[in-house]
Amino acid sequence: MITRAAFLALLSGLVISQAIDNFPFSRLPFNNEIPTSQLPQLITITFDDSVTPYTSWLFSKIAKTKDPHTGCFLKSTFYVSIEGNTKCEYVQGLRKGGNEIGTHTLDHKGTPSVTQIQGAVDWLADNCGVPPQEMRGFRTPFLNWDDSTLQNLHQLGFLYDSSIGPTDHIANAKGANHTWPFTFDQANIDQFENGKPNIDITPAPGLWEIPMWSLYDTAGQAVIPMDYPNPNGPNTVIPNLIHPNFLKHYNGNRAPLGLFFHASWLVANGDAFAAWIQDIMNTYTDVFFVTSYELLQYMKNPVPASQFVQSCPNQQMCFAPRDTGCLFGKFNGVTCQCDCSPPYCRGPDGACTEYTNCPVGPTAPTAPVTSPVAAPVPPYTGPGCCSQTFKSCDVTWCGTTEAQCNACSGQLKWLASGPLTNCMGNWAWGCSKDTDCCDGLICNASSCTPGIRSPTPVAAPVPIAPVPVPTPIAAPVPAPVAPVPVPVPTPIVAPVPLPVAPVPVPTPIAAPVPVPSPVRAPVPVPAPVRVPTPVVAPVPAPSPVVAPVSTQGCCSQDALQCNVNWCGTSQASCKACGSSYTWLANGAPAAGSCLARWGTCGGSVPCCPGTFCDRKSQWHSSCEPGPTW
Repeated sequence: MITRAAFLALLSGLVISQAIDNFPFSRLPFNNEIPTSQLPQLITITFDDSVTPYTSWLFSKIAKTKDPHTGCFLKSTFYVSIEGNTKCEYVQGLRKGGNEIGTHTLDHKGTPSVTQIQGAVDWLADNCGVPPQEMRGFRTPFLNWDDSTLQNLHQLGFLYDSSIGPTDHIANAKGANHTWPFTFDQANIDQFENGKPNIDITPAPGLWEIPMWSLYDTAGQAVIPMDYPNPNGPNTVIPNLIHPNFLKHYNGNRAPLGLFFHASWLVANGDAFAAWIQDIMNTYTDVFFVTSYELLQYMKNPVPASQFVQSCPNQQMCFAPRDTGCLFGKFNGVTCQCDCSPPYCRGPDGACTEYTNCPVGPTAPTAPVTSPVAAPVPPYTGPGCCSQTFKSCDVTWCGTTEAQCNACSGQLKWLASGPLTNCMGNWAWGCSKDTDCCDGLICNASSCTPGIRSPTPVAAPVPIAPVPVPTPIAAPVPAPVAPVPVPVPTPIVAPVPLPVAPVPVPTPIAAPVPVPSPVRAPVPVPAPVRVPTPVVAPVPAPSPVVAPVSTQGCCSQDALQCNVNWCGTSQASCKACGSSYTWLANGAPAAGSCLARWGTCGGSVPCCPGTFCDRKSQWHSSCEPGPTW
């Protein structure tokens, strides 16, 4: 059986020479060939995790920047994990833009096995049509690596890894003297990475390392090399962190500048970042934004900036029209347009939003709407299947049984009766209530997303409140009004027998005249006292229903603490931040109530929501990401 490494060598028709394979650790690798001031300043921008409509739309914010000197649009590198709902049509769209597709494991597992590494390559090749020889690079999830990670990559024939963060903060002059990419022909790299002192590095000849270089703040402190924070408010990370570090590289040893992100970072910073990229492109003729693979091509064939040529043949902008994709249709990664579901057609922004005056063609029906609807009605008669959309049989690599589907890490659902036709799948847009979505999904901001539905509907107590309200209002209205005027005419009848005593009678008659006055006084008294009393009583009834909503959700990396605030404050932004993050709808769980992700499990305390207890053996088990239903 031919190995992947041998296959790639045969495909390229090249035998990599020792000169190309062996590139020692160095801070000035071309000092004897090209003066530092004449080197091009290369910048790489990379993104980790799944490729979804949301990440595609976010990346489009910066991808439309264009270098006037080369005519190329921005190119980046995507390290793609399959877990987290990666969509092939958007992967295809990224490739059309000249972006590099690397891998990030099948199920987002740190310190991954050969199966996890190769599984992502196979899935992207089989389902998305990405040629295996194009997937040359790798980044390990959580940046968790050891010697086995590098040896697995070497065995599988990968060109490079990009997972190791340098900790040589003094030697690199806080960013002005970083190391350049190098190969693992050396036995150890202690002078570069001393954060893992117990790891011995076995030589892996020809395997490159593109370091995850740190950026340094104004106080000279290293900043986590991914999703750079905004401590001073929105859009301050560009002038306070990214641009000063660019100048350190440019005015220093010209080591490549690496900028590493999850797509969700662009939510708050995308517009400012795009403006900075365009400004750099316009201002500098010796600065180039390249993919990780293009960076290594330069390492093998260095030239002065004046001779550096960046090509971008057939580069095409191919992105989701909205953060929710096409809405009532599906994106086509070949045509870069939405294929709309009848009766919808494309609106002004390209999404499937129009349903009146639609043109006759592939985006609109030529027959009545009822005709195409009848096609999917026949019930599915086949066996159960594993689903990533919670609706279609689309996860065949996870086996053909419920046990295999549940054991396959990720947000997957076993469909006992096969695909569904009467509910909305994962990430479908347009729901108004949880029951519109397929089992295991909730309606969140008009989109169906994984979640646990509330067992007690909030709507249940609502009709009870208004029932007693009309009863007390109607009762007091007639009661006080009717009896009040009855005694008023009674004293008026008494003065009728006046002729009996003509002279003295007028005197006593004058005395009873004021009698009607006290009769009027009591009339308004009972009315205001009784009427408001029953009306006020029912008002507090609805108050308890509103109270529980006040809890604030948050994004979590360990499924226990609110510790991923840079991923936003909504469930949608948390999920888009990466498949390894969990949305805590009710905030952080109480201390001791559950076990955090990667914690040893199996006792009386359960794993936190969003994780399950993976019993790997009788000696080892841990809470790992998994289904929450």
